[in-house]
Amino acid sequence: MRNTQKMQTQDAMVILTNTIKNKLRHKDYGRVTELADEYRMYITGNGIDKKLKRFNPREDEEMFKQRLALTIPITQAVCSSLMKPFNKVARTKPIIDKVFGASKNTNKQVEEVNDRIKNFYGSETADTGLDYFLKNRFYELSFWDPNAWIVIEFDSFDSNKEKAKPRPFEVPSSAAINYSVKNNSPEWLIIKLDLKKTSPKDSDKVVDIEKYTIYTDIDAIVATELMEDDPLISENPNGTFITIEKKQYLIDVADHKAGKVPAFRVGYKRDLETEGRTFVSPLHDATCHLHKIIKQGSEFDLSTCLHTFPQKVVRLSAGTGIRNTRRLPDGSFPEVDKPIHTSAQDVIEVEMPDTKEEYVPLSDFIYYVPLPTDLLKFQKQLLDDLEVKCNQAVFNSTVMVKKTSTSDAGGDAPAATATEKDQDMDSVYDTIHPFADKLSSAWSQVVEFICIFTDNIKKVKWVRRYPSNFKMKTKEMLYSEMSTANDGNLPSFVKEAITDELAELVFVDEPKGLIRYRIQKQHYPFNGKSETEIQIAINSPLILKETKVLYNYFDQIFDELEQEFSNESTLDFYIDTTREKRKELIDAKVKEIIALLEEQQPKAITYPTGD
Repeated sequence: MRNTQKMQTQDAMVILTNTIKNKLRHKDYGRVTELADEYRMYITGNGIDKKLKRFNPREDEEMFKQRLALTIPITQAVCSSLMKPFNKVARTKPIIDKVFGASKNTNKQVEEVNDRIKNFYGSETADTGLDYFLKNRFYELSFWDPNAWIVIEFDSFDSNKEKAKPRPFEVPSSAAINYSVKNNSPEWLIIKLDLKKTSPKDSDKVVDIEKYTIYTDIDAIVATELMEDDPLISENPNGTFITIEKKQYLIDVADHKAGKVPAFRVGYKRDLETEGRTFVSPLHDATCHLHKIIKQGSEFDLSTCLHTFPQKVVRLSAGTGIRNTRRLPDGSFPEVDKPIHTSAQDVIEVEMPDTKEEYVPLSDFIYYVPLPTDLLKFQKQLLDDLEVKCNQAVFNSTVMVKKTSTSDAGGDAPAATATEKDQDMDSVYDTIHPFADKLSSAWSQVVEFICIFTDNIKKVKWVRRYPSNFKMKTKEMLYSEMSTANDGNLPSFVKEAITDELAELVFVDEPKGLIRYRIQKQHYPFNGKSETEIQIAINSPLILKETKVLYNYFDQIFDELEQEFSNESTLDFYIDTTREKRKELIDAKVKEIIALLEEQQPKAITYPTGD
């Protein structure tokens, strides 16, 4: 529903001027920008030095710098594995996805809206449009900047010849400096962009300028800071100029008349720290573990570099002393009181004793120091446990990382039962379903603004909704479900549903194969029945002969029909025929086979009878 109380342009100017003059920021600005920086650091792995702390009693500044240089962050790999299940939402076909006319004779308007949806967002590939935007940019922003805004804008156009072509304008949380939200709907939004321009006086000099925009329910007011002798002054002789804190700004007003602020925020998971005024990333609950992963990963990398290499000790002849065999650039040996291994290239040499009593064997004069593998295994186990805890925190489940068989888990670890895996998948679905709701909401809001800006708001309706089950089960899970369904004598329609999910997984990259499966399923005589049930039916006198023949010759019949279609026409048997036509052709084949079988039956021999 659109707002009935419109904000006047002069009121918006007062708010904009006050924000610029007093450098106002909304009350949660520090919180949302700090979270965006933190999420980006975990997801990209850049800037982890901000999370690593020097342990003063044991580590001086140089040692800390060495640790930073040796640390290879793995948070981006962990975050990537956490983000991938959410990708399933955008790749799942909505159960309802429709743009339709509000009344008769609105086909042209529906086509116009669909065209704007298709061209809402561009790309370098063939994929474009609103769905592509939601699947890519919106998906990414949801994780690393959930408090970013999406503003629906359009370029200037001749209203006598054409209509607006809306497009997205991404506003990071750092640029959305001030706003007002009432009843979950924005009343106004102010963004600040820091731009660089070439000085009109000196082409080699770059000047930093500010550009502010306030979006209201009826217009967008832009205040652009002017440089000294700015060409914008001469280009806009009748323009509106204001001075704020000794800075001059050019004011431009664009009237969109949407009736509501053409913007919405990306996030959906509310931040409890701000009492729900802002949003956090879907990964937020795992950030404490991600922080620990950085620390434990740093310790593991340091231990690996400093301790896990071959350490060789050999005995020298008397009088040579103790030394390290690593040569300096000038060819000499370093003078050390206590030789220490620093790499696999080093060898510690120990002087031979003078007497037998002084002799301590070093495994026949050469000794390799055992590697401290127990420590490394312990550190590696800590890292692995933290990754599991990240999945548990985000999904309330470890189904994405948990071992599912005794051999995989090692030792006597019990295998997960089908029920346990189903419960785990339900937890995953419960986690990603709010994201699906947000995608549906974002799609609907964009389509609404497209309809508003193309004057079709009263002529076109729209709806989109995703399913609750995103079918993320593996083949093994579905095989286990089918086995349980057969053992439990569950109804045939339950088995059919499992078979359909399995088919979609098998033919995920072969759409024609999936069509072939679905068509054949329509004509298969014993859908959902187990092999035992089928054999009982085949031997039953209550089953028609035609049904038995169709079952026994099912593959042959379809192979012949496919071949005949490909030889006689360019039509496809599965795509270009109706269900009634296919049944007619199949019945004809069944009758042919029955006739052939009757011809091949041995004729009864009759013997003459005597008088």
